[in-house]
Amino acid sequence: MSCKMCSINKNLLPIKLHYILRLGGWGGLSLMLPVLVRQKGVPEDLIGLMWSIAPVIGLIFNSLAGTISDYFKAHRLVFLMSIFALNAGVTSVYFMPDVPTTVTSSVHSSTNSSAAATEIDITINNSDMYPSNGEYISQIDGVLNILSNNITSEGVQNVTKSVDMGNLSVKTMKYPQFWFISFAILMTMVGNVVVVTMEDSVCFILLGTERHNYGKQRMWGTISMGIFAIIIGALVDIYSRGLPEKDYFPVIALCFTFLLVDFVFVSRMELPVKKEEKLNFSEVRQIIMDPKLLIVMMSITVSGLILGTIWAFKLIVVEDVAMAWDKNFASQKLLSGLVVGFETIGGKLPFFFFSGFIIEKLGHIVVFGIVLISLTLRCFLYSIVSNPWLFLPIEILNGPSFGLLLAVMGSYASVKAPPGAEATLQAILRGSFWLGISCAGVVAGILIQNMGSAFTFLCLGLIVGAFTVVYTLLQLIAGKGTSNQENLKSSRNDVSPAA
Repeated sequence: MSCKMCSINKNLLPIKLHYILRLGGWGGLSLMLPVLVRQKGVPEDLIGLMWSIAPVIGLIFNSLAGTISDYFKAHRLVFLMSIFALNAGVTSVYFMPDVPTTVTSSVHSSTNSSAAATEIDITINNSDMYPSNGEYISQIDGVLNILSNNITSEGVQNVTKSVDMGNLSVKTMKYPQFWFISFAILMTMVGNVVVVTMEDSVCFILLGTERHNYGKQRMWGTISMGIFAIIIGALVDIYSRGLPEKDYFPVIALCFTFLLVDFVFVSRMELPVKKEEKLNFSEVRQIIMDPKLLIVMMSITVSGLILGTIWAFKLIVVEDVAMAWDKNFASQKLLSGLVVGFETIGGKLPFFFFSGFIIEKLGHIVVFGIVLISLTLRCFLYSIVSNPWLFLPIEILNGPSFGLLLAVMGSYASVKAPPGAEATLQAILRGSFWLGISCAGVVAGILIQNMGSAFTFLCLGLIVGAFTVVYTLLQLIAGKGTSNQENLKSSRNDVSPAA
């Protein structure tokens, strides 16, 4: 007698392997990428600008990709192109040359009857500038001491030295290396935005009426990301021993290999796309005008704002807190890997497992509210942490704040999508998410560089906390939960993923 529970659906193996390979290779590196870009000489405010502009362009490509996939039934081709763009972009970032760092430094001198100033441009190695500018300032100070000694030897008194850091970003943008790195980041972001939409669209197509099994596919990517994030964090620390700065070659090599193999698996994946189901734009327009859906899209955008800040700057903040805690902190990359491991295996994995049950019992609308509450708590905790190891338990909140968001967002889009518009509606909802991410980069980059990370996350916590109240009131006015619960009870297969 055959055991149904022991049987393996071979048609779903490729999508499982895709999640394992993509998130195992790219997942851990995605959070290290801002640190790598900063190490190449790009200041925080320009990193924020990159992480703001790239998602906007990715949003445009994502909308086009979803529509093209549904209209021409070209899901496989768009899927493969997005994996290629992601792999090519992130690999290029590593091999791009560093941006020289040039600042204007000056020595001012005066006597009783006259005053004089000497200004010079000093170009230094970027590794001396980050993560602490102590060596950077001392290197400039050494040059200024020579100038000031020459001046005072001529009998001039009252010598003062100054360093103008304000023009750093402007001068950085004058170097072609900065634009090469920016283009590579753009390609990476566009590829990532599209591949996330396409992988979930393809997954729901493969599942057919078994939508509730989405979590059983997606959770393998979470497990892979958690395991390999810890491994690559340790590998970077080991590989970088004796080097003047961290070398990310192990994680780049792993990512390139995994995504290359993933490309092959996806190219052979069988997609049961129904050619007779045509994309109907009028049906899509009618659905997205639903007040509840519009409010949900607002909540997804705010969630993207917070999560975009966390993704872009969290590991930078972890390193800065670690350096403030102990200037000789020797396990930075190991801690970074553990942070990613805790947020995936300790956070996302359990919520993927129970997401179907949670959404079935509470409904989509309430679950979106839970996501907002968890993001509020997460930001407040980031604003007060001083011991770097305390980031680990905080990352458990990645489960309700992102894992549950990913599940309920995919489920809601799948339930609401008319026949033939699965990828289109997935792209619309995820477009709202990436819109929030695009706002995060520039706002958070400026705040962190000028006000510090603690103040930035405190402000973000207040923003998302206030919006949670607004979201609740708007959903109450719109008649919270009625149509959502009807959708959930109409078919158990329309429930969000359960692992």
